[in-house]
Amino acid sequence: MAVDEHVSQWFLDEFRRLQGQGKTGDELRVAMYDSGISYLKHVLDNESLHWNAKKRMLKMY
Repeated sequence: MAVDEHVSQWFLDEFRRLQGQGKTGDELRVAMYDSGISYLKHVLDNESLHWNAKKRMLKMY
């Protein structure tokens, strides 16, 4: 995969992790989508984080 300068480190790490599990094509796309939704849900549902911390975490995503 060619690396885009605007891609987050989380995305690259997750993409490589899922590729390492043998996921390709549509299976990889669905797994990336599921991982992203899970991450967003985790950040937004975390009541111990102040909203500014949540915004910073989502910018990294």
